[in-house]
This record gives sequence, structure tokens and C-alpha cells, in this order.
Amino acid sequence: MKQIETIFFILISTILFGQTEDRLDTIIQLGDDWKFEQAIELLNQEINLTPENPELYYWLGRYSHYLVYDTRPFSFKSNKWSQEQVLNNFQKAVTLDPDYGDAKYFIAAEYGARSLEALKQANIEQYKKELIDAKIWGGFPMHSIEYGRNVLKSCDTNSILFVNGDAEYNIIQYVQNIEEYRKDVSVVVIALLERPYYVKLLKDGIPGIMKPVPTTMNDNLIMEMHNYKWKENIVEIPIPEHYRQDSLNRDTLTCLKWKVKPDAGNNKLRSGTAILIDIIKSNNWERPVQFTQYGEFSQTGLNDYLQANALTSRLMPFIVNGTEKEYDISNFESIMFNPENYKYYNDIKDNNQPRVSYLYGQISRRRILNYAIYSYKRNNVEKAKQSLRVITELMPQETHPYSSDISNDIDDLREKLEDEK
Repeated sequence: MKQIETIFFILISTILFGQTEDRLDTIIQLGDDWKFEQAIELLNQEINLTPENPELYYWLGRYSHYLVYDTRPFSFKSNKWSQEQVLNNFQKAVTLDPDYGDAKYFIAAEYGARSLEALKQANIEQYKKELIDAKIWGGFPMHSIEYGRNVLKSCDTNSILFVNGDAEYNIIQYVQNIEEYRKDVSVVVIALLERPYYVKLLKDGIPGIMKPVPTTMNDNLIMEMHNYKWKENIVEIPIPEHYRQDSLNRDTLTCLKWKVKPDAGNNKLRSGTAILIDIIKSNNWERPVQFTQYGEFSQTGLNDYLQANALTSRLMPFIVNGTEKEYDISNFESIMFNPENYKYYNDIKDNNQPRVSYLYGQISRRRILNYAIYSYKRNNVEKAKQSLRVITELMPQETHPYSSDISNDIDDLREKLEDEK
């Protein structure tokens, strides 16, 4: 009889689990259609039925996060909403499943958003607390912190570093302002350049936290930011003499000619792009300007001017793509080939966050692989082989599988190197 009861219990549990999975698929589809309120309502119903399912809390926290930051203005945005509807649900998911990497990623994203809210109020103590709490809850695993340090190591002294989004920005904030490392670097988030409060923070700076960046934007112009009328145009930035001496065309080179195309529909320029242009032009080469590998390719018209410098690329006043100056070889190798900079790479195996694994797990590989291909094309076979050894020895597949594009490119390069024998 007991055996029959056990079988019956397993059968019922399987049926209920299958029904829950089917309903969750429906909920996720609502989320994919950006119908977050409907998805949240159904998730709360599901939690009443199966309160120990970590996935339900994860999606509830995620859609509650999206409501605040990714939809139209949300009237319930507040510290209470953030704590009760977002953080509590992600923390519940992690409590039920300590290996839930995506939930930990969103914990970091939410705490990062809260840290920005604290900066708006000039509340430095709260700002730091948010970043520390993100670390406590697993949002900043050691391999990601190591990546953030390596990005900052790649920066020239007193540089302006453009990053693309919160995945990089939050970890770099932690490294700079909690670990107190490389605070000479001004970090600019491209994705936030359309927000007036953030542009004002960049202009004014915050002593001990944010070093200001040059801009011609006064407070009035910042408050009036909008998408600007624009047709394809050339932005000219005069080049100082000491830069001209490094160019092969030093006698004719007088300014960087940056072709900027409309990027906000017909004959419109995004306000964020306008601010980006203003910062680079106002800087007038006084401070080094760099982009992270993750964000640099969005800068249409600048790619040919970006010199590879480890995990960042330095903006140069002349075209370097396809030339002997495409890489700052000494700086690149000193950082990317150094085993000390991969001491925590293995941590990704135990504390992986799938949503950003490509960032922490693949970008260093891709950066070195591109250098290997560059070396091979310039007939430096030994350097190409050395680069592949660095990838396989310091970032082994057993720790984190290669992405398909990296795997294919490695195989292709190995075949070519074999043919060289």
C-alpha cells in the first residue's frame, strides 16, 4: 500500500510540476512582450501554489526591476518597491537556490541602480553600502572583480574610460570606490548619457567618487537635452603637435575628422551621442580617452582610430586599424599575458552568472585571439602560438567552455599554424 501511495505522490508531483512549467512559459512570453504587470500578477498566483520554486521569485524580481527602469515612468518607484518587490524576490531565489547565477546578476543590477540613486542625493555612505551589499549577496564574484581590475589596469593614467552598460560599470565602481583602486580614471557610461542627472554628475564630479570630465554643457543646456537635428556631418578635433609626430602622415595631419551619422531616426542625433561628442571634443586630447572592448564597437566612425591596449582601446588622432600601431604591443602583452591577472578566472566555474558570462568569460579570450590573428597575418607565427597558449593555459575550456565563434576561430588559426610547419 505504501508503495502505491509513493507512486501516486510522485505521479501527482510530476503532473503539478509540468503544469507549473507550462504556466511559467506563458508568463515568460508575457514578459517577452513587455506585459510586465500581467506577468507579475500571474507570478504571484503561482507563488501561492508553489512557494518553494526559486524561478518564480527570480522572474518576479526581474519584471519588477524592468517596470522601474525599462518602461514608461513608474509611479511606484521608491526604496520600498526596490526592497520589497525587487531585492526581496531575488534574495529569496538565491536563498532557495544558492547557485542561481542570473538572480545574483540582477541583484548586482538592482544594487547598482540604488547606488546611482544615492549619488543623486550625494549620499556617499549609502552609495558605498549598496555596492558592498551587492558583493555580500553574490552579485560581484571574484572573477568579475578581477575583470574590473584588469580593465582599470588597461587604462592610461588620468584617462576617461567609456563603458557600455551596468554589467561593467557596477563592478568597476566597486573596484574603484570600495577597493580604492585606480580612482584617477573617470568612468563614463554610454548608456546613461541621455539622462540629464547623470551628465550633470559627470560635469560636476563628486569628490572622492567621480572625477569630473570636460564638457561645454552648462546646467541649462543639460536640462534641455533632446534628440538634435542632424545630417551626416564631420566633427573636427584639432590634433596637438606631439600626437602628430607619432603619425605616418605628420606633415598633413591637422585634425581628427570624425564622421557622425544620424542615429535617432530620420535626420536626428541621439542626445547621448551628442554628449559623447562634446566630451571627446572638449577634452581636446588633454586626457587619454579609452573604450572598453565591450562597448567600443558601438562608436560608428571611430573604430579605425582605436588602438588595442589590453582590455581597453585608446582613441588615437589618426587611423591605426591595419597599421603597425593597431596594438600597443608592450602594454597589451604585459597585461593580457600576465598569469597574475587570471588568478580568479577559475572562480567562474563555481560562481557563474550566465547573463554576463560572455563578458567575464570570453572577452579576454577574444582579445588575445584577435591579437594572435593579427600576429599571424604579420608573419609572427611564434607570437600567434604564444597567444593561443595563454588562452588555453590561463582560461581553460574545462573552467568555462569556449563560445562557438572563439572555438571556430581557434581551430581555424591552429590549422593555419600547422601548415606553417
